[in-house]
Amino acid sequence: MIESRLENNPLALAKSLQFMGNGYQPSLWEKLEANQIPLLLLVGEYDEKFVHINTAMYYRNSLVTQLQVIPKAGHNIHLENTRDFVDHLGNFILENSTSKLIQ
Repeated sequence: MIESRLENNPLALAKSLQFMGNGYQPSLWEKLEANQIPLLLLVGEYDEKFVHINTAMYYRNSLVTQLQVIPKAGHNIHLENTRDFVDHLGNFILENSTSKLIQ
């Protein structure tokens, strides 16, 4: 992962943070309670900031059906614990098939 990140273009990374980072995106907290789609929240156990944020989201909307804290992972759970990430995502998709999501 470190080798891959060293190949990133610094200017492209700066633009990514400037235009796609959390600080740029509008807050949607007030709209979370109106969400009508089941949600799965996945967060790495070492990512304390997002564990806190995801826990708050979990208690704010009844359609957040699952909050899974992925062990041995930080902010990049899909790379740091791929197996658990894929397992939880696959199970969620199976439990919330298209027929349930489109009503």
